[in-house]
Amino acid sequence: MVVSTRSKDTLNKAFICDDKEDENKENMKDKEHKQDEEEKEKKQEKKKIKEKTKEKTRKEELRHELRNRSHLQDNTNKLKIPETTNTRNRPVKKQNKTGNRNFLIVFVVCLSFIGVYIFYSFFGGTADNKGTLRNDTGLNLGELKSKFPTQTPYLWRLIGSASVDFFKREDPKRPTVILLAAGPDAHSTLDALASDLSTSYTSGNLSTSYTSGDLVTKIDGSKYNMSDADNAKYEIDKTLYNGFNSGKKVAVIHHLESIPAKASMIFHSYCETDNAPFKKVVIIFTVHVTDELNPNDHPKTNEKKVEKHLIQKWKDSVDKDHIDAMFSRVATAVAFVTPLIKYTKYKGQFINIKK
Repeated sequence: MVVSTRSKDTLNKAFICDDKEDENKENMKDKEHKQDEEEKEKKQEKKKIKEKTKEKTRKEELRHELRNRSHLQDNTNKLKIPETTNTRNRPVKKQNKTGNRNFLIVFVVCLSFIGVYIFYSFFGGTADNKGTLRNDTGLNLGELKSKFPTQTPYLWRLIGSASVDFFKREDPKRPTVILLAAGPDAHSTLDALASDLSTSYTSGNLSTSYTSGDLVTKIDGSKYNMSDADNAKYEIDKTLYNGFNSGKKVAVIHHLESIPAKASMIFHSYCETDNAPFKKVVIIFTVHVTDELNPNDHPKTNEKKVEKHLIQKWKDSVDKDHIDAMFSRVATAVAFVTPLIKYTKYKGQFINIKK
Protein backbone atom coordinates (compact mmCIF):
# COMPACT_ATOMS: atom_id res chain seq x y z
CA MET A 1 0.00 0.00 0.00
CA VAL A 2 1.49 3.25 -1.03
CA VAL A 3 1.06 6.35 1.16
CA SER A 4 1.40 9.66 -0.42
CA THR A 5 3.89 12.21 0.67
CA ARG A 6 1.13 14.56 1.70
CA SER A 7 -0.45 12.01 3.96
CA LYS A 8 2.93 11.35 5.53
CA ASP A 9 3.34 14.98 6.35
CA THR A 10 -0.11 15.10 7.74
CA LEU A 11 0.59 12.14 9.92
CA ASN A 12 3.83 13.61 11.09
CA LYS A 13 2.11 16.82 11.98
CA ALA A 14 -0.52 14.89 13.80
CA PHE A 15 2.09 13.04 15.79
CA ILE A 16 3.88 16.25 16.60
CA CYS A 17 0.65 17.83 17.79
CA ASP A 18 -0.05 14.81 19.92
CA ASP A 19 3.41 15.06 21.46
CA LYS A 20 2.94 18.75 22.22
CA GLU A 21 -0.37 18.09 23.79
CA ASP A 22 1.21 15.42 25.92
CA GLU A 23 3.98 17.78 26.93
CA ASN A 24 1.46 20.46 27.74
CA LYS A 25 -0.51 18.05 29.80
CA GLU A 26 2.57 17.02 31.69
CA ASN A 27 3.57 20.59 32.22
CA MET A 28 0.12 21.38 33.52
CA LYS A 29 0.32 18.45 35.85
CA ASP A 30 3.71 19.60 37.11
CA LYS A 31 2.36 23.09 37.68
CA GLU A 32 -0.63 21.75 39.51
CA HIS A 33 1.62 19.54 41.56
CA LYS A 34 3.87 22.47 42.43
CA GLN A 35 0.88 24.60 43.35
CA ASP A 36 -0.43 21.84 45.56
CA GLU A 37 2.89 21.56 47.31
CA GLU A 38 3.10 25.29 47.76
CA GLU A 39 -0.39 25.39 49.20
CA LYS A 40 0.52 22.56 51.52
CA GLU A 41 3.64 24.40 52.64
CA LYS A 42 1.63 27.59 53.22
CA LYS A 43 -0.93 25.66 55.20
CA GLN A 44 1.83 24.09 57.27
CA GLU A 45 3.41 27.48 57.93
CA LYS A 46 0.05 28.93 58.93
CA LYS A 47 -0.48 25.99 61.19
CA LYS A 48 2.92 26.50 62.80
CA ILE A 49 2.19 30.19 63.30
CA LYS A 50 -1.13 29.39 64.91
CA GLU A 51 0.51 26.88 67.18
CA LYS A 52 3.17 29.36 68.19
CA THR A 53 0.52 32.00 68.84
CA LYS A 54 -1.47 29.56 70.91
CA GLU A 55 1.63 28.62 72.86
CA LYS A 56 2.44 32.26 73.57
CA THR A 57 -1.10 32.91 74.65
CA ARG A 58 -1.01 29.89 76.89
CA LYS A 59 2.25 31.03 78.47
CA GLU A 60 0.90 34.54 79.07
CA GLU A 61 -2.23 33.13 80.63
CA LEU A 62 -0.10 30.93 82.85
CA ARG A 63 2.06 33.88 83.93
CA HIS A 64 -1.00 35.96 84.62
CA GLU A 65 -2.47 33.18 86.70
CA LEU A 66 0.74 32.82 88.69
CA ARG A 67 0.81 36.54 89.38
CA ASN A 68 -2.76 36.51 90.57
CA ARG A 69 -2.00 33.60 92.86
CA SER A 70 1.02 35.33 94.40
CA HIS A 71 -0.95 38.54 94.85
CA LEU A 72 -3.76 36.69 96.56
CA GLN A 73 -1.28 34.94 98.80
CA ASP A 74 0.30 38.24 99.84
CA ASN A 75 -3.10 39.72 100.64
CA THR A 76 -4.02 36.72 102.74
CA ASN A 77 -0.73 37.01 104.64
CA LYS A 78 -1.44 40.66 105.36
CA LEU A 79 -4.93 39.90 106.51
CA LYS A 80 -3.76 37.23 108.91
CA ILE A 81 -4.50 38.18 112.47
CA PRO A 82 -1.66 37.47 114.87
CA GLU A 83 -2.37 35.01 117.52
CA THR A 84 -3.34 36.63 120.75
CA THR A 85 -1.42 35.69 123.78
CA ASN A 86 -3.13 34.97 126.96
CA THR A 87 -2.49 37.95 129.21
CA ARG A 88 -4.89 37.04 131.94
CA ASN A 89 -2.34 35.14 133.94
CA ARG A 90 0.46 37.65 133.26
CA PRO A 91 1.37 39.77 136.35
CA VAL A 92 0.51 43.47 135.98
CA LYS A 93 3.43 45.85 136.58
CA LYS A 94 2.66 48.58 139.01
CA GLN A 95 3.54 52.07 137.74
CA ASN A 96 6.15 53.85 139.76
CA LYS A 97 4.36 57.15 140.23
CA THR A 98 6.92 58.40 142.69
CA GLY A 99 9.79 57.84 140.24
CA ASN A 100 7.97 59.66 137.44
CA ARG A 101 7.22 62.60 139.73
CA ASN A 102 10.88 62.85 140.79
CA PHE A 103 12.04 62.73 137.17
CA LEU A 104 9.64 65.55 136.28
CA ILE A 105 10.91 67.70 139.15
CA VAL A 106 14.55 67.18 138.11
CA PHE A 107 13.68 68.00 134.49
CA VAL A 108 11.95 71.27 135.47
CA VAL A 109 14.86 72.29 137.71
CA CYS A 110 17.37 71.65 134.90
CA LEU A 111 15.30 73.73 132.49
CA SER A 112 15.19 76.56 135.04
CA PHE A 113 18.97 76.55 135.44
CA ILE A 114 19.43 76.57 131.66
CA GLY A 115 16.98 79.46 131.29
CA VAL A 116 18.76 81.51 133.97
CA TYR A 117 22.14 80.79 132.38
CA ILE A 118 20.96 81.89 128.92
CA PHE A 119 19.34 85.04 130.34
CA TYR A 120 22.46 86.19 132.16
CA SER A 121 24.72 85.22 129.25
CA PHE A 122 22.84 87.38 126.79
CA PHE A 123 21.50 90.20 128.97
CA GLY A 124 23.39 90.53 132.18
CA GLY A 125 26.68 88.75 131.83
CA THR A 126 28.10 86.79 134.74
CA ALA A 127 29.46 88.53 137.80
CA ASP A 128 31.64 87.37 140.64
CA ASN A 129 31.62 88.65 144.24
CA LYS A 130 33.66 91.72 143.26
CA GLY A 131 31.16 92.73 140.57
CA THR A 132 33.48 91.89 137.68
CA LEU A 133 31.56 91.94 134.41
CA ARG A 134 33.07 89.18 132.34
CA ASN A 135 30.62 88.32 129.54
CA ASP A 136 33.62 87.11 127.51
CA THR A 137 34.61 90.70 126.66
CA GLY A 138 38.01 90.79 128.37
CA LEU A 139 37.15 94.11 130.04
CA ASN A 140 37.02 94.26 133.86
CA LEU A 141 34.29 96.72 134.83
CA GLY A 142 34.02 95.72 138.48
CA GLU A 143 35.73 98.82 139.89
CA LEU A 144 33.80 101.12 137.58
CA LYS A 145 30.48 99.57 138.58
CA SER A 146 31.26 100.03 142.26
CA LYS A 147 32.41 103.61 141.69
CA PHE A 148 29.41 104.54 139.53
CA PRO A 149 26.57 102.47 141.02
CA THR A 150 23.70 104.49 139.55
CA GLN A 151 24.54 103.68 135.93
CA THR A 152 22.05 101.53 134.04
CA PRO A 153 22.77 97.87 133.13
CA TYR A 154 22.33 98.93 129.50
CA LEU A 155 25.43 101.15 129.75
CA TRP A 156 27.63 98.33 131.07
CA ARG A 157 26.31 95.81 128.54
CA LEU A 158 26.89 98.23 125.66
CA ILE A 159 30.46 99.02 126.74
CA GLY A 160 31.21 95.33 127.22
CA SER A 161 29.81 94.24 123.86
CA ALA A 162 31.56 97.09 122.04
CA SER A 163 34.91 96.02 123.52
CA VAL A 164 34.84 92.38 122.44
CA ASP A 165 36.71 92.83 119.15
CA PHE A 166 39.40 94.96 120.78
CA PHE A 167 40.30 92.23 123.28
CA LYS A 168 39.47 89.07 121.35
CA ARG A 169 40.73 89.80 117.83
CA GLU A 170 44.27 90.43 116.75
CA ASP A 171 43.14 92.22 113.60
CA PRO A 172 39.67 93.76 114.13
CA LYS A 173 37.76 95.17 111.15
CA ARG A 174 37.28 98.58 112.74
CA PRO A 175 38.26 100.49 115.90
CA THR A 176 36.14 100.32 119.04
CA VAL A 177 34.14 103.55 119.20
CA ILE A 178 32.02 104.50 122.23
CA LEU A 179 30.04 107.72 122.65
CA LEU A 180 29.01 108.69 126.19
CA ALA A 181 26.38 111.40 126.58
CA ALA A 182 24.75 113.08 129.57
CA GLY A 183 22.35 115.86 130.42
CA PRO A 184 23.24 118.95 132.52
CA ASP A 185 22.74 117.09 135.79
CA ALA A 186 25.37 114.46 134.95
CA HIS A 187 28.14 116.38 133.12
CA SER A 188 30.67 115.94 135.91
CA THR A 189 29.80 112.24 136.23
CA LEU A 190 30.22 111.88 132.47
CA ASP A 191 33.77 113.35 132.51
CA ALA A 192 34.84 111.18 135.45
CA LEU A 193 33.36 108.00 133.96
CA ALA A 194 34.96 108.60 130.55
CA SER A 195 38.41 109.15 132.11
CA ASP A 196 38.19 106.06 134.32
CA LEU A 197 36.84 103.95 131.46
CA SER A 198 39.73 104.96 129.19
CA THR A 199 42.32 103.82 131.75
CA SER A 200 40.50 100.49 132.31
CA TYR A 201 41.61 99.40 128.82
CA THR A 202 45.27 99.76 129.87
CA SER A 203 45.02 98.30 133.39
CA GLY A 204 46.70 94.98 132.64
CA ASN A 205 44.09 93.26 130.45
CA LEU A 206 45.99 94.03 127.28
CA SER A 207 48.68 91.77 125.90
CA THR A 208 51.00 94.80 125.82
CA SER A 209 52.96 96.24 128.71
CA TYR A 210 50.74 99.31 129.12
CA THR A 211 49.55 99.72 132.73
CA SER A 212 49.09 103.47 133.26
CA GLY A 213 46.53 106.12 132.39
CA ASP A 214 49.38 108.12 130.83
CA LEU A 215 49.09 105.76 127.88
CA VAL A 216 45.75 107.34 126.96
CA THR A 217 45.62 110.12 124.37
CA LYS A 218 43.45 112.90 125.81
CA ILE A 219 41.82 115.69 123.85
CA ASP A 220 39.71 118.42 125.44
CA GLY A 221 37.34 119.75 122.80
CA SER A 222 36.44 122.83 124.85
CA LYS A 223 39.94 124.22 124.14
CA TYR A 224 39.08 124.42 120.45
CA ASN A 225 35.72 126.12 120.90
CA MET A 226 36.89 129.47 119.54
CA SER A 227 39.77 128.15 117.41
CA ASP A 228 40.05 128.26 113.65
CA ALA A 229 38.52 125.08 112.20
CA ASP A 230 41.51 124.25 110.00
CA ASN A 231 44.03 124.75 112.80
CA ALA A 232 41.89 122.71 115.21
CA LYS A 233 41.57 119.92 112.66
CA TYR A 234 45.32 119.87 112.10
CA GLU A 235 46.16 119.76 115.83
CA ILE A 236 43.57 117.05 116.61
CA ASP A 237 44.74 114.92 113.68
CA LYS A 238 48.37 115.31 114.75
CA THR A 239 47.58 114.42 118.39
CA LEU A 240 45.59 111.29 117.48
CA TYR A 241 48.06 110.07 114.87
CA ASN A 242 51.12 110.55 117.08
CA GLY A 243 49.39 108.90 120.01
CA PHE A 244 48.27 105.78 118.13
CA ASN A 245 51.47 105.60 116.12
CA SER A 246 53.57 105.63 119.29
CA GLY A 247 51.69 102.62 120.68
CA LYS A 248 48.89 104.18 122.70
CA LYS A 249 45.72 102.15 122.27
CA VAL A 250 43.08 104.46 123.76
CA ALA A 251 41.98 108.02 123.03
CA VAL A 252 39.29 110.00 124.89
CA ILE A 253 37.84 113.14 123.29
CA HIS A 254 35.94 115.28 125.79
CA HIS A 255 33.32 117.81 124.66
CA LEU A 256 32.86 116.65 121.10
CA GLU A 257 30.13 119.28 120.69
CA SER A 258 32.65 122.09 121.39
CA ILE A 259 34.99 121.16 118.54
CA PRO A 260 34.35 123.24 115.39
CA ALA A 261 32.18 121.42 112.87
CA LYS A 262 34.77 121.29 110.07
CA ALA A 263 37.45 120.12 112.50
CA SER A 264 35.22 117.34 113.86
CA MET A 265 35.07 115.80 110.38
CA ILE A 266 38.55 114.39 111.03
CA PHE A 267 36.92 111.74 113.23
CA HIS A 268 35.10 110.35 110.18
CA SER A 269 38.37 108.86 108.88
CA TYR A 270 39.57 107.59 112.27
CA CYS A 271 36.25 105.82 112.93
CA GLU A 272 35.85 104.42 109.41
CA THR A 273 34.85 100.76 109.22
CA ASP A 274 37.25 99.52 106.54
CA ASN A 275 39.80 102.29 105.91
CA ALA A 276 40.62 103.49 109.42
CA PRO A 277 44.38 104.03 109.80
CA PHE A 278 44.36 102.33 113.26
CA LYS A 279 41.90 99.53 114.01
CA LYS A 280 43.07 97.88 117.25
CA VAL A 281 42.35 101.03 119.24
CA VAL A 282 39.56 102.46 121.42
CA ILE A 283 38.12 105.93 120.83
CA ILE A 284 35.80 107.38 123.50
CA PHE A 285 33.74 110.53 122.87
CA THR A 286 31.78 112.58 125.39
CA VAL A 287 28.87 114.85 124.49
CA HIS A 288 27.43 117.31 127.03
CA VAL A 289 23.79 117.70 126.06
CA THR A 290 21.81 120.75 127.22
CA ASP A 291 18.53 118.79 127.51
CA GLU A 292 17.98 116.24 130.23
CA LEU A 293 18.34 112.58 129.29
CA ASN A 294 16.00 110.29 131.18
CA PRO A 295 17.50 106.79 131.65
CA ASN A 296 13.98 105.36 131.59
CA ASP A 297 13.46 106.55 128.00
CA HIS A 298 14.23 104.30 125.06
CA PRO A 299 17.91 104.51 124.00
CA LYS A 300 16.86 105.65 120.51
CA THR A 301 14.98 108.59 122.02
CA ASN A 302 18.06 109.81 123.86
CA GLU A 303 20.24 109.12 120.82
CA LYS A 304 18.01 111.43 118.77
CA LYS A 305 18.51 114.15 121.40
CA VAL A 306 22.29 113.80 121.12
CA GLU A 307 22.17 114.03 117.32
CA LYS A 308 19.84 117.04 117.50
CA HIS A 309 22.22 118.76 119.90
CA LEU A 310 25.19 118.30 117.54
CA ILE A 311 23.16 119.51 114.56
CA GLN A 312 22.24 122.67 116.46
CA LYS A 313 25.91 123.26 117.24
CA TRP A 314 27.27 122.62 113.75
CA LYS A 315 24.47 123.47 111.32
CA ASP A 316 25.87 126.93 110.48
CA SER A 317 29.26 125.53 109.41
CA VAL A 318 28.50 122.29 107.55
CA ASP A 319 25.41 120.83 105.95
CA LYS A 320 23.29 118.16 107.61
CA ASP A 321 24.54 115.39 105.27
CA HIS A 322 28.10 115.81 106.54
CA ILE A 323 26.89 115.78 110.14
CA ASP A 324 24.85 112.62 109.54
CA ALA A 325 27.81 110.89 107.88
CA MET A 326 30.14 111.72 110.77
CA PHE A 327 27.54 110.88 113.44
CA SER A 328 26.96 107.46 111.87
CA ARG A 329 30.65 106.69 112.47
CA VAL A 330 31.05 107.99 116.03
CA ALA A 331 27.62 106.86 117.27
CA THR A 332 27.91 103.11 116.69
CA ALA A 333 27.63 102.58 120.47
CA VAL A 334 25.85 105.36 122.38
CA ALA A 335 25.48 105.09 126.18
CA PHE A 336 23.81 107.60 128.50
CA VAL A 337 25.36 108.54 131.82
CA THR A 338 23.17 109.28 134.85
CA PRO A 339 24.16 111.46 137.82
CA LEU A 340 25.49 109.85 140.97
CA ILE A 341 22.92 111.27 143.41
CA LYS A 342 19.94 112.54 141.49
CA TYR A 343 18.54 109.16 140.46
CA THR A 344 18.01 106.06 142.52
CA LYS A 345 16.83 102.61 141.54
CA TYR A 346 13.38 101.61 142.79
CA LYS A 347 11.63 98.42 141.69
CA GLY A 348 13.81 98.10 138.62
CA GLN A 349 13.31 101.72 137.49
CA PHE A 350 15.44 104.85 137.97
CA ILE A 351 13.34 107.55 139.59
CA ASN A 352 14.12 111.22 140.25
CA ILE A 353 14.61 111.88 143.96
CA LYS A 354 15.08 115.64 143.45
CA LYS A 355 12.68 118.12 141.90
